[in-house]
Amino acid sequence: MKKELNVLNFAMNMELEGQSFYGNYSKSVKNPKARDLFESLTKMEEAHYNYLKAQYDNLSNGKSIEEPEGGFESPELFNKRMEQQNIPTTSFETSTSDITLLRMAYLIEDDFMNFYKKAAENVDDLGVKNMFSGLAEWEKGHREALEKQYKEMFEANWYNMGFYPF
Repeated sequence: MKKELNVLNFAMNMELEGQSFYGNYSKSVKNPKARDLFESLTKMEEAHYNYLKAQYDNLSNGKSIEEPEGGFESPELFNKRMEQQNIPTTSFETSTSDITLLRMAYLIEDDFMNFYKKAAENVDDLGVKNMFSGLAEWEKGHREALEKQYKEMFEANWYNMGFYPF
């Protein structure tokens, strides 16, 4: 069980770093859609941390892993919720720093997703394995939403500059 607790501890620290990243940069992005996405991710990373902390406490006290309330959210549900907000992406609200931050956020979520996939493969406890697999799916949804926003903003800037790469 020591291995599982160590992995959970590392995961909690990752989620805190993600929360800090999104919280700090949600205040500086200019594009309203990107700002809303970062604000949503700040709250989600906090929820991930709280969930992981509760599971860490459970395992430390000889209890088993509990599923999150409402289960693990599918990537499709997260993406659909973000799309329903329907905030326009326009180039005058976009700066190159917004695009850079979205790219960094995408890479963070990709790292989280891959970490949780590997963690699921390398722990022995079935409850912990299932929890990490569910977390990998959560992070996949975040990654997909960030990738979509990144591409929209990047391509909008191409067209506004009269540059058509295809």
